[in-house]
Amino acid sequence: MNPQSRNPIRLLKDSRTLVTPIHKLVLLLFIPYGIFIIVSLFIPNNLSILLGFLYGLSIQTISKFSAFFYIYQYLINSDTTIYNSLKFVIGKYLQILLCNVLIYLITLPAFLLLIVPGIYVSNRLAFAPYAIVIENCSAADGIRQSWQLVKGKWWSVFWALLVVSILLWIPIILIPFVAANAFSVSGWEVFLGTSPSLYANIISSLVVGAFILMSNPILIAYELLLYMNLRALRSGE
Repeated sequence: MNPQSRNPIRLLKDSRTLVTPIHKLVLLLFIPYGIFIIVSLFIPNNLSILLGFLYGLSIQTISKFSAFFYIYQYLINSDTTIYNSLKFVIGKYLQILLCNVLIYLITLPAFLLLIVPGIYVSNRLAFAPYAIVIENCSAADGIRQSWQLVKGKWWSVFWALLVVSILLWIPIILIPFVAANAFSVSGWEVFLGTSPSLYANIISSLVVGAFILMSNPILIAYELLLYMNLRALRSGE
């Protein structure tokens, strides 16, 4: 792996190489996501939206950053367990939550003024929660560190995050249309989960959910390697 690379394709290859030996273990942290996907298929849409909000605010955040911490420990050859990673991140949960709230409060006015300032600010603050986990710091310190890490490297960071987001969303958009074609219904309705074909909705949701579940460890490793790259460059300045 090349710690100096911010090339998206190179980062993806390195992320896959890094996470392959521990992929199954990291997936254990996302079992709640699989349960959420299945449960959401059998409850009303309004309740599913509320459940998704609560899940994203709590369990999803803990799962993601526990995986991030576990992969980081594996990268630096430090012995740890899934349980210890969960325990550590649960202890940092309030700081991570506060950090996300502060980022929202900081970026919202920028987006309201113009889209471009909002994108600029959100990109500068993208690594704040990761700094909290790796550097074991507060929400305010995480925000300051992220701002400094991205300084002078904004375009390369923006490009790296944009490319991986596009690569993630292409299958998420295409899968519902493939399912819709199989059942001769509207692709957009399946994508939105409002298709009259129950089977199309269920199959699409399950396949999309499985894709997100399986790709989560690689995406988290990608973000970790990008963070470590910026951290190494910052230390060398």
